[in-house]
Amino acid sequence: MAGADLADPRDDAFDGAEAAVAAQQTLVVAQQDLVQAQTALAAAEAGPPGTPSIGETTATATSTPLAPASSVDRVKQAEADFDEAQTAVTAQTPLAEASEQFNSAVVALELAWLRLFADAGCLTDDQHVQAEAAVSAYTIALQQDLTTAGYYSGTVDGVSGPLTVQAVEDLQAANALPVTGTVDKATAAALQAELVALGGAAAQKSLASTAAVQQTLKLVGFWDGPVDGVWTDALTTALQAFQTELGVEPTGAVDAATLAAFEHAIAELTAPDAPSTPSATPTIPPEGS
Repeated sequence: MAGADLADPRDDAFDGAEAAVAAQQTLVVAQQDLVQAQTALAAAEAGPPGTPSIGETTATATSTPLAPASSVDRVKQAEADFDEAQTAVTAQTPLAEASEQFNSAVVALELAWLRLFADAGCLTDDQHVQAEAAVSAYTIALQQDLTTAGYYSGTVDGVSGPLTVQAVEDLQAANALPVTGTVDKATAAALQAELVALGGAAAQKSLASTAAVQQTLKLVGFWDGPVDGVWTDALTTALQAFQTELGVEPTGAVDAATLAAFEHAIAELTAPDAPSTPSATPTIPPEGS
């Protein structure tokens, strides 16, 4: 039932996308008509025989893609992952496992569409663009770190889905941590330690994903500490306070529901002098729902 409710907005998204494509096609036809009219006018003004006719003109109006093919492909992949996550949940699936896998697929689908709309220039609200960029920055940093450590083999695309969750689970299992698929202080420390052990560039970048969490919490007014990539108890407390405010289970870990809450909270900050905490609670299904 939750899956059906979450999938319903896709119909509106498809309608909007189809309208955008239709509008673009109409524009291309109008541009072609304009080119032909301009050519005919030039021929009429020139007058002498031998002037190229309308049919001989080489000027054409071309249609450019509304968004990069990679963004479209990511939406298709997210759609497939979402369908697979729904199918994989059975009466025998442990609730915690089903919740994280399903929620990650839902959030990946939402953020993939958000990325597509941003790339297509459909997000006129600067805050929505900032929200997509902030959540994407964290996920890209995490995926890059997990790739360097040898746990993630997917595309580093800034969309946290089931593959990212699986990589986090593998990291946790390898370090004898509770296998939750979510990033908390202990998981971040284990990842950092592995990257430091690899040395070189990996060590230099090992603080990136935690720094992205700090920066995102700072954007929504829940962190006034340094953005230094060090996960402290104070950062866990700040993350829990944010989760409580937004109606997400206060686990102190970055899970799918928290990523969605980040995106909604940043998008709701509509003015430079907005209050330090979001004034509205987005509709985010709590972890385990």
